[in-house]
Amino acid sequence: MLHKIQIAMEKMNISFEDETIIAAVSGGRDSLTLLRVLHMLQPHFGYNLHTVTFDHQLRGESSHADAEFVRSTAEAWGIPVTIGSEDVQKLAETLSLSLEAAARQARYTFLAEVALAEGAAYIALGHHRDDQTETILMHLLRGAGLAGLRGMLPVAPLSETHLREDASDAILESVDEIQLIRPFLDVPRAEIHQFAAQYGIIPREDETNLDTKFFRNRIRHEVLPVLEKVRPDFSESLGRMAAVVQKDYEIVQSVVQKAVARLVDWAETEDGEIAFLDRHAFLAELPGVQRYVLRDVLGELSYGEIPYTQIETACDLIASGSTGQQLSLPGDVQLTVGYDDFTIHYGGTRPFPRHIPHLQPGQVVHLELEGQGFFTGTMRFYTYWVVDGRSTEIFRDDPLEATLAVKPGSELMLRTRRPGDRFVPLGLEGHSQKISDVFINLKIPKSYRDRVPLLVVNDEIAWFVAPTVNGLQGRIAAPFAVTPTAESVLRVRWTVQD
Repeated sequence: MLHKIQIAMEKMNISFEDETIIAAVSGGRDSLTLLRVLHMLQPHFGYNLHTVTFDHQLRGESSHADAEFVRSTAEAWGIPVTIGSEDVQKLAETLSLSLEAAARQARYTFLAEVALAEGAAYIALGHHRDDQTETILMHLLRGAGLAGLRGMLPVAPLSETHLREDASDAILESVDEIQLIRPFLDVPRAEIHQFAAQYGIIPREDETNLDTKFFRNRIRHEVLPVLEKVRPDFSESLGRMAAVVQKDYEIVQSVVQKAVARLVDWAETEDGEIAFLDRHAFLAELPGVQRYVLRDVLGELSYGEIPYTQIETACDLIASGSTGQQLSLPGDVQLTVGYDDFTIHYGGTRPFPRHIPHLQPGQVVHLELEGQGFFTGTMRFYTYWVVDGRSTEIFRDDPLEATLAVKPGSELMLRTRRPGDRFVPLGLEGHSQKISDVFINLKIPKSYRDRVPLLVVNDEIAWFVAPTVNGLQGRIAAPFAVTPTAESVLRVRWTVQD
């Protein structure tokens, strides 16, 4: 078995020389054997070894004795050791978690703390092939997709999903730099037990491993024996399946990452990051790709797993939801539907898609006649004079741009609507309308109306651009329409700043 583990570690394609490996040891047979094997292979790989054990305080003096047993064993083998302890029952109640989830989060968070303190890039875990079988069955019964059917990986990054919500900033910032390694993943439990007997490893027994109120224990003691009667090599077969799915998942991820690069545009705001996605391009992707893209984006923003039902609800909302509709997701994350795109962001406020100009309600910005570089959000507004003598060829089919007849010396400002504002649309023979009626007729969403930037020239509304049911549209007031006899022509433009 020692040679098998050496080969498994070499296949990880990691240079362990001079690195520090944290060995997670509970005092049970599997983790003690892991520590012994890592100690025996230490001269070959040239790494440093540090033992960590964690007292969950679930079995009173017995669990404390387990931790002290690990300490004495590690010290006898000349391996430094660190012990952690926490009342996991109380933690589960405080964080509204199951006992299993609270224990796992507390344990992994402490492992990460020690890894950070010791400068360790690797945490070794004693999971073996039978554990892999149990894990895949658990995922299968919960309705997992490919990611779950892969089971555990020989090498995988520590992630925020392993950690407590109140983990320190230092741990959260370094989490991507710590890898979990599982040298025993292809080794059956029986072979580990034989090795332990051969080398005189006598473990501590944890009676909670027999308690079938825990999901994993029910799988181990009640489900697996039945499946192994039907097919004695069931665990080995499931291990092969996991290996195949892992490779298939790599193909899927390659496709998904290309889709993410095409579809997702990130922006920074005071409230954190916002992901902007083109709605039509997203819906043109295969449904499976849509789901994976959403999971990828949500994984950047939210804490923990996103349930399948919420991913499906999000896809349905993106496909058929009306502008302004929102969906609340875990971690205070919101999905907001727009006309041509949708956003995924923190908090309950509706961010403006980055290609839609907007102001704060009541905001006023005085402009120069040329070269103005006013910024709002991700948008920049500027103006410049058009060369004399041009007429209809100066018009462009871009709602973020307009060409206006404006006299030199005019006063320009950007502001939002005010009570009594009127607008003179083209084609109404000089008749004006309330700006509120114009907004309603265009079907501009209520949430945008108080933020639409109005370009005002000499106290008269000359132009605006806003989202409508037919997409982003601009409107020029009749008095500012360019004619062949216009003496001076001003171009105004909103642009998206990267």
